[in-house]
Amino acid sequence: MIQAEVDIRKWMTQWNSAEKQVLVVSEKVLKEVATKLYTKIISYTPVGYPSLWKYKSPAGYHPGTLKKSWEINYQPKEVTIKNEQPHAQRVENGWSTQAPYGMMRLSITEFPDLLAQVAARYKF
Repeated sequence: MIQAEVDIRKWMTQWNSAEKQVLVVSEKVLKEVATKLYTKIISYTPVGYPSLWKYKSPAGYHPGTLKKSWEINYQPKEVTIKNEQPHAQRVENGWSTQAPYGMMRLSITEFPDLLAQVAARYKF
């Protein structure tokens, strides 16, 4: 006869500890990857030079406003990256010859590599 005994309380304690560790590491990875994406988005955001434009710049326009207006907000299990400038969506959708592929769309293509890089540093 073969018999095995398991101390379920000990096993549950170990399980809960591992689960907490995974959640903590996941949160760290999410925040670090989001920060790297945020930095890339800013680097891909063009500074508008009215001398390159077909049309006159809008009243009150200051070059670099789009680039300076990126915001990142960290919440538990959620990160938001946004830019509330009125022309941000147009530039993202190819309106700018300086950023024909947008800023966010271009950065998101690098997400798998960024995630792999960051996750590789966390071992438990």
